[in-house]
Order: sequence, then C-alpha cells, then structure tokens
Amino acid sequence: MRDDRERLLDILEAIVSIERHTSLGREAFDRDELVQAWTLHQLQTIGEAARRLSEHIRHNHPEVPILRDPELDRSDRISELTAGWRR
Repeated sequence: MRDDRERLLDILEAIVSIERHTSLGREAFDRDELVQAWTLHQLQTIGEAARRLSEHIRHNHPEVPILRDPELDRSDRISELTAGWRR
C-alpha cells in the first residue's frame, strides 16, 4: 500500500511532467493534441493521488485546492476546468 509520501511524490512528478511538456507556451499547447491528452492524464494522476492522501494531510493543508476538491481527477470536472484552454 502506498503511503502519503509516495502519493505526494506522484503529485510532484505529475506537476514536473506537466511543466516540462507545456513549456513551449499556450500556442504550442493548443496545436498539440498529444500534449493536451498527456496533460489531462497527469491531472487525473494528481487527483487520484490527492484523493487517496490521508485525512491528516487533507485536514492540515486546506490551502491546497486539490485537497479540498479531490474529485478534480474526474474527466467531467477536468473538462469543466479546462474548457477555456482551446480557442
């Protein structure tokens, strides 16, 4: 069973991956469906890991939005949050 440390590392790795794959800017992101799909996958990874963090972590870090709304990994929520990405 994965512990909080491992889940937090999963979140960090997903964030680093998103930053690396979106570093060319918004226009490049908008043109590349593969990068868009990869980014959505990483957001799902973040949401899944956050949802499985202990109540202790969630309670002690209310300033972190994903800990307040761990359902962000649901594809319908991601679509809602990213609706403005495409022009």
